[in-house]
Amino acid sequence: PNHQQIAVVTENVAPRISRKETEIHRRKRGTAIQEEKKQEKNVEGIFNLTEQTLSAEQTEILSKGLKFAPTTDFNKFDFFIDVNHFIRRLSLKKFFFRKEQSAITLQNKNYVHIDLREKSTFFPKHMISDQMKAFEIIVMKEVDTITKTTMYQQNLSRREQKTLKGMEKDNNTIIKPADKGGGIVIFEKDQYIKEAERILLDPKTYQ
Repeated sequence: PNHQQIAVVTENVAPRISRKETEIHRRKRGTAIQEEKKQEKNVEGIFNLTEQTLSAEQTEILSKGLKFAPTTDFNKFDFFIDVNHFIRRLSLKKFFFRKEQSAITLQNKNYVHIDLREKSTFFPKHMISDQMKAFEIIVMKEVDTITKTTMYQQNLSRREQKTLKGMEKDNNTIIKPADKGGGIVIFEKDQYIKEAERILLDPKTYQ
């Protein structure tokens, strides 16, 4: 072939090679972008399967783990209620200890047994012993001493506290521990329900 034929062939082949290289480059770039997004969503064991991008505060909170307990202000009254609940449980244990079923009389003769019943509020206060009273007094005195001498320091910044409250109010997101690896998985609520239904409706696993 002469030089003119070679030039024509080169002109016809060159654009094809250029388009092919461009397509390969575009695919590589697209894959790289997807990997970057995946890495952004999966930070330090946090696997974000939603379309939302986690903020820095959300990532920081989740990286602390699901067992992380934010510092809260101590409420002495709530603690007093908890102590009384504990005293009530001890009194009930003492009241029903080795008590025969035949000795328990029903005041309502029209009583009908059902599987579901309201929570009992029965409190046998006559079963409260001197030891229980002493326990309550000692514990409450210790609490007074601790609250007067101990300063509680918040373990979350104000922005993190605000972010945490927002995450608590988000009903469209489900946060669960991963099955393996100790990570955290974030689902869309609809996605989580569909996955649960898929597993439960599998006839090979559940019959």
